Amino acid sequence: MSTASSLPTPVSVRESVASIALVLSSSSPPGPGAPASPTPAPWTDRFEAISSLSSLAERCAAPGPGSAEASAAFLESLRQSGGAVALGDQLADLRSKITGAATSVMTDIVQHFGGASDGHVALAPLLFPVVESWLAPLSKLTINGNKLMGRQGSNCLLRVVAHCGRPDVAHADGRGGSCPCPDPSRLLTRLLAPLVD
Repeated sequence: MSTASSLPTPVSVRESVASIALVLSSSSPPGPGAPASPTPAPWTDRFEAISSLSSLAERCAAPGPGSAEASAAFLESLRQSGGAVALGDQLADLRSKITGAATSVMTDIVQHFGGASDGHVALAPLLFPVVESWLAPLSKLTINGNKLMGRQGSNCLLRVVAHCGRPDVAHADGRGGSCPCPDPSRLLTRLLAPLVD
C-alpha cells in the first residue's frame, strides 16, 4: 500500500475529527451554561474514538504529497471542533484504560506534529493551542492518587514538554532549527500553576 494513497484529504480529516469529537464531548462534563448531555457515551465508544484519533493522526503525519495539508487540517479541526478539550476531559475518567489511551494519543500527536523539522515549524501555531487545552487536566492527572494513572500523566507531560519545548536543541539526527515553541520553563510554570492554586 502506498503512503500517498493512504493520506486522508483535508475534508475527510475534518469530518473524522468532528465525529470523534462528538463522541468524546458527549461524555465530557458540560461547560458553564451548557446543557448536560442526555446520555453519555459508553466508555468503550470513547475508547474506540480515542484509538481512531490516534490512527488518524498517524495517517495525517505520514510523509508524502498532501501530508502538510492533512496535518494542518487535523490540528485545526481538533481545536475548532472541541476535540482537544474533550480529549483532555477524558483524563478525569476513573478508568485507567481511558486515561492511558488519552495520554497515549496526546503523546502521539506531539510526536507526530511537534519538534523543529521544517514541516513542523508551520504546524507550531496550530499545535500549541491544542496542547495548551490539555495542560490543566494533564497536570491534575500527574497527582492522581492512583499510581498507574499518575504515572500515565507524568510520562505524557514529559513527552509533551520534550516535543513542544525548545527547538534550538539539536535533534538526534543532527538537525537543528527554530520555531515559535514555548520555552520549557514557561511551559512547566503554566503546567504547575493549577497545582499550587
